[in-house]
Amino acid sequence: MRKRVHRVANFLAFNLLFFALYLNFIYKDPTSIPVSVKNQQEPAAFSGTLVDNKTETTHPVAQPVNTEKIAPAKGTH
Repeated sequence: MRKRVHRVANFLAFNLLFFALYLNFIYKDPTSIPVSVKNQQEPAAFSGTLVDNKTETTHPVAQPVNTEKIAPAKGTH
C-alpha cells in the first residue's frame, strides 16, 4: 500500500514539474490587442525644469582612480 502511495505521489509531482516547465518555456501568452496609434504628440505636462543648475556642486562626480604603480615605502621589502 505504501509503495502505491509513493507511485501516485511521484506521478503527480512529475506532472506538476512538467506542467511548470511547459508554462515557463513553451507556452506563449496571447499578445494583447495593440492600443490605437496616436499621430499627434501630446503637449508636455510642464515646460521647465524642477532641478536647479546648482545641483552639480552638491553632487560632485567621482574622479577616476589613479592606476599608476606606486613605489613601495623605503625599508618595507
